[in-house]
Amino acid sequence: MDLLARGLSVAEIAAELNQVTGTVKNRLSALYRKFGVTNRAGVLRRARSSGFLADSQSEETHT
Repeated sequence: MDLLARGLSVAEIAAELNQVTGTVKNRLSALYRKFGVTNRAGVLRRARSSGFLADSQSEETHT
């Protein structure tokens, strides 16, 4: 969740966690389903409002 909030791409998250990109994509899809959203911004909003992510952690844009 923290890596997602930092704005990391799937490839960057996979590298940080030493996992393949497919695993990260599957985990992101599971988060979307659990939070009832369809994108990263939605999951971050829900995570913050549910207390899973601190409000002070801001989403950054990586290119």
